[in-house]
Amino acid sequence: MQELVRGVNIALGRADVDTCAALDRNTDGAIGIDELIVAVSRALEGCGCPFDFVDERAGTADACVFTGTWSDQCGDDGLPATFGVANGVVGVAIVTGEGSPALTFFAQPTAAREAVVLGYMFGPEVVQIGGSLTLSADGTELVLRPDSSIDVDIDQCAFDQYRGTFARIVATAGTSSASDASDLVRRALRAASGNAARFAATDSQ
Repeated sequence: MQELVRGVNIALGRADVDTCAALDRNTDGAIGIDELIVAVSRALEGCGCPFDFVDERAGTADACVFTGTWSDQCGDDGLPATFGVANGVVGVAIVTGEGSPALTFFAQPTAAREAVVLGYMFGPEVVQIGGSLTLSADGTELVLRPDSSIDVDIDQCAFDQYRGTFARIVATAGTSSASDASDLVRRALRAASGNAARFAATDSQ
């Protein structure tokens, strides 16, 4: 409820958008009526990601963004990730930085909030790998665990698993500067969803 009050104050010009940036879905530096409506819906539904692994709306108009860690040994806890669903395949995009490709995993749902990892991409080729992908019941935690090591380092820290906490929802159609974190998430998501659709088509042949 405090988040809604902040959103109204921001919309009325009584507070700065930085006091509740999570409401700014299109990252334009303001809170509009449409964003307040989404905030009310989220308050009614809960504070986690409203999508799951069988909801093909995920990544279509809105995307859930998580921030978290990619190693138990090193690195920080601010790595953004998101997911989209296409043709029954979940594409998880982990944003590794400006100018770097997204680390994309593909997974087959076995339940609404559980999936089996099928492979990953960190470049043009798909590498087959197993593992698990889970979303907590309240939508606040996303965990991806490959069942073997992958040859990917982020900030000189080897990737071993991703554990993220729900941070915000962004509008996938939004635009912002190339260095903006939300725009990096959007571009990574578009690539992940497109590759997930191609992966699903190839896997079914």
